[in-house]
Amino acid sequence: MLISRQLFQKVKSINEVRNHGVAVRTRKNNHYLKGSLFCADCGSRLSIDTAKGKYTYFFCLGTKRGRGCTHTKHVAAANMEIQVEELYEDVQMSKDTAKKLSKRFDEELISKQSTNAMEKDLLGRRISKLAQEQTKLLKAYYAEAVSLELMKKEQVRIESEMATSENRLEILNAQLGELREVLDLALEIATQCGFGYKAASDNVRKFYNKAFFEKILVKDGKIVDYEHTDLFHDLLSEGSDKLSLVGPAGLEPATGRL
Repeated sequence: MLISRQLFQKVKSINEVRNHGVAVRTRKNNHYLKGSLFCADCGSRLSIDTAKGKYTYFFCLGTKRGRGCTHTKHVAAANMEIQVEELYEDVQMSKDTAKKLSKRFDEELISKQSTNAMEKDLLGRRISKLAQEQTKLLKAYYAEAVSLELMKKEQVRIESEMATSENRLEILNAQLGELREVLDLALEIATQCGFGYKAASDNVRKFYNKAFFEKILVKDGKIVDYEHTDLFHDLLSEGSDKLSLVGPAGLEPATGRL
């Protein structure tokens, strides 16, 4: 499974706004579906506008910008709102499936903890060895056994290897607890998303949409397809029985993937 740090935070944000009512700064035409709807013909985003001060609708930016898109239909925002509510009902996970996945996560977590413990031991030894090399190098330099040029070159190598090892150790220490937290939360949300989304405020709906979908594709005023984010694609796909709790890299820093 691939889980980016950004997606990890999106999933946690759903829980935060549900439980604490965190406000989202509003701007003109900042509809909660804006940024989630895309044209199935040309791939452009659907933007939003208001006619006569009361009729709010979505339209294809590709058509407006002369990209040869044939999607000329303006879609009432209220129409799209209903269709997205129905989409969440369609993709909602059954509780039985969630229980099976949770059990599998428990089994894999135990296995991964053992693997991580061995790797952390090796990394600890590697860091200790590098520190010893660094001390010996400095002593050799002060004893004039190595040149300044060689000393600097070796210092760069040691510092680079130590930084890599320390970064990996930090990842291993954080990954499993954080990962299980977001997976448990994702399962909870996935089994409740149908009625949860429908009952949610506009603020919370925006977080749902960003966490669940990369794109919701629209053609002739109808939702015709969608692309889940990595996490919910794996959780909700028919092949979820092949889902793996963690990949080899672990939960990476901001730009990394799991």
